[in-house]
Amino acid sequence: MPDIQREAESDFSYEDFVRTRMLYWMAAAKACGSNINLPTARELELTQESSNFYVSAPGPGNVHGILEDAAETGSFYLYDSTLNKILKAIPVYNREMVSVEAEDIDVAWSSDGQICCVAVWAQIRAFLGLEEDIQIRKPIIDRITDGFYANEWPHGFSHLLAKEEG
Repeated sequence: MPDIQREAESDFSYEDFVRTRMLYWMAAAKACGSNINLPTARELELTQESSNFYVSAPGPGNVHGILEDAAETGSFYLYDSTLNKILKAIPVYNREMVSVEAEDIDVAWSSDGQICCVAVWAQIRAFLGLEEDIQIRKPIIDRITDGFYANEWPHGFSHLLAKEEG
C-alpha cells in the first residue's frame, strides 16, 4: 500500500477505502451488464500493486476527497469512511497519456465544505459536490491541457485564488 499522503492526516483506513473502491467499480461493471459476482469487502484481496499513491483531504463529517492513482488511472472520489461508501467518483487521467506523481496533486474543499476539487499541476481538473449535483471534470489529455479557469469554478473556492496570489 502506498504511504504517500500530502494533506492533513486523515482518520480513515486506506485499506478499507481500497476495498470499497474495488467493490464500487465491480458494481458499476455489473450494472453495465457484466456477469461479475460481487464479493464482500473482506473477501477482496489487497496487493501492493493495488495503488501507486493517493492524496486526500478531510471534508465535513467523515467524508474525504481522495485522488488515487491506481493501476493506469487517476480517479477522484468522495468517500464516507463511516459508511465505507464511495459517494461519487470520476476519472481524471490515464497513465497511458500522462505521467503524474503525488507531488503534482492537490485536493481541496470549498469554503462551505460542500464541494471538493482536485488539481493536477496546479490546475483544477475536477469538482465533486456532496449535496449539490456537481460532478464535472476536464480530463487530462497531455501536460499542456488546461484545467478549469477560475471563472468556471463552482462557488466557494475564492480562498484558492488568494492562496495563489499570496
